[in-house]
Amino acid sequence: MSHEISVREILAEDTENLWTKLPKTFLLKYDNGEVLETNYKTTIFTSYYWDLIREWPNIIVKPNHHLDFYFKKSPFGAHTHRVLIESFYKDIAVSYGLDTPLKRDYLDKRVFEVNNNAYNKLSVHLYPYMTSIDILDFIEVADDPEIKEMIEKCEPDQLSVSQLSENIVKFLYTTNKLSNNRLVKATRAKIVKDNQVSQCVGVRGYPTDVDSMLFKYPIMSGYVNGLNTLYDSMTESRSASKSLLFSTAPLQFSEYLSRRIQLMAMSVERMHYGDCGSNKYMDCLVTANEYDEFNNLIKKSNLPLMAGKYYLDEETNTLKVITGKETHLLNKWIKVRSIVAGCDHPDPHGVCSVCFGELSQNIQPGANVGHLCGSVLGQIISQLILSVKHHEKSADISYIKLNPRMNKFFYIDSARDKYYIQKETIDKGYYVEVPRDSLLNLNDVLNVKNLSYDDISRTAHIDDIALFKDSEYEIFHLRVENRYGILSKEFIEYIKQKEWLMNKKSNYVFDISDWDYRKPFIVLPKKHYNNNDLSKDIEALIQGSKTDNKKKNRTPKAAFWELFDLVNSRLDVNFAIIETIIYSSMVISNENYDARLPKANDPKELGVLKDIMARRSLSGQLAYQYVTKELTNPESFFPLFRENYVMDVYINPKETINKYYGI
Repeated sequence: MSHEISVREILAEDTENLWTKLPKTFLLKYDNGEVLETNYKTTIFTSYYWDLIREWPNIIVKPNHHLDFYFKKSPFGAHTHRVLIESFYKDIAVSYGLDTPLKRDYLDKRVFEVNNNAYNKLSVHLYPYMTSIDILDFIEVADDPEIKEMIEKCEPDQLSVSQLSENIVKFLYTTNKLSNNRLVKATRAKIVKDNQVSQCVGVRGYPTDVDSMLFKYPIMSGYVNGLNTLYDSMTESRSASKSLLFSTAPLQFSEYLSRRIQLMAMSVERMHYGDCGSNKYMDCLVTANEYDEFNNLIKKSNLPLMAGKYYLDEETNTLKVITGKETHLLNKWIKVRSIVAGCDHPDPHGVCSVCFGELSQNIQPGANVGHLCGSVLGQIISQLILSVKHHEKSADISYIKLNPRMNKFFYIDSARDKYYIQKETIDKGYYVEVPRDSLLNLNDVLNVKNLSYDDISRTAHIDDIALFKDSEYEIFHLRVENRYGILSKEFIEYIKQKEWLMNKKSNYVFDISDWDYRKPFIVLPKKHYNNNDLSKDIEALIQGSKTDNKKKNRTPKAAFWELFDLVNSRLDVNFAIIETIIYSSMVISNENYDARLPKANDPKELGVLKDIMARRSLSGQLAYQYVTKELTNPESFFPLFRENYVMDVYINPKETINKYYGI
């Protein structure tokens, strides 16, 4: 029978002594009475981190505070120590009333020291067991019969290559025969990236050129077996070209975008711990994962990204915190406390921790809330652009997905990259209207005898079109991410024979009464949506446009969801961070030049970045851009609704400091 040891006996010992005192296996009795079998290895590892419990002993030590608890779910990995610390960190904070970052300051310091000590001690004790990966591990995986069979069955198309990558990764996580392979162990421990492992032992897939266009054929070999043709080597070499390109202008653009976001968001200065009592909520639909007909994930659930937000439980009329595990909320509308909906704290530059959410517990006293949120988003984007080569995988492109309204007028083929016009639409006598600036130099294209899609793509940039007849007028958004539509070669040949008109808006109007519905109407080029494209789309949304906001009837809440969906189509950024950035872009009234941050009961409108910076404080404007223009603008010196800004101290140091201290 195994020897029984209480958890308090373990805590009474210095961890270094446990190396010689503990038996190989034993029963460990926890404070809640549970007795579970364990071993000296996992217990000693855990004990190094239990130094925190030794210093704050008044918590109930439970099985979830031990490493064994996490081994049931996943293997040891790069984040295991963090998950272990988190398991009892919150219990310590609750038991000792450490409910604000200031009160937890010493605890946070000890977490750093304990983790550093564990790293140093374990590095020495475990040195004899350390190993590395060599080429033989890669060859063993690449030569596995099941992986070879997967590669042989893979077709040279986007869907098949993408599916192969997923199947290889799934195989490495579940197979038993390669459990001792060091590459497989590293993969399961999340030490290496899944897509890079797949490219090594599987196929490289589709590389892209520096303009994000997919090459016509995939590379059907991996790095282990080698790139054996000139085509493979030449197309793969563009990855290095992209890396070099992205380290210059795109990175500069991303850093400048980050700076502009931070300057605007810095108006949200302070976090106030407590509840302002606001009764303003944002209605949120908690979405589940969405899959296509091939069971490929096309949109992630937003529930994990809402973790930390407070929502109203309408049955009990109480606020509850979202942890990200509330599957019963999926596909339901909930009311979320939100700074975009309105925080009622009297500080014009502050928000309360309840409206912001539990993420407020990570904001240190004195930290500028808006600057911190802007930095988080900017840092993620910049790092992805800088590391484009390391994040590169077989490029995939977003395909067309028709909503029910579009289904009435269009249909798509199996490749899902072409729009076809429904026969009924043609029979009913609809006309097509395309904005003139979407078809640049159309007349020149019509004079080309042997058209290629390269010729057309240089002159077409179709985002929206309209179908109309009589009093009916329907506008359709055809662009998918960065894939703007181009007229098909068949349709261009058609309009060569069929005259078109220019309407009062100087847009092209095409008569489609004789068009063959079986031929493609608009084609989306095979272009990959990269992180530089993401930066540009974020800039367009945050920088804003009065015309665009009015045209799309864009409210602050609508802008929040637009930015939230855009950012998290590629990244994982928490609800509260996106919310803070949108809140900083809100104003009380554009018409009255009132760019102050709106509180709960104020009118709320979406502002435009350049106007916000010019109207809030001149010190912020001087740190932004257009300095000469604003300094020579008389309106800059006759403000109606100026507000304080963190950089005022650099312009009027004495007045700002005196006001701060109430002098």
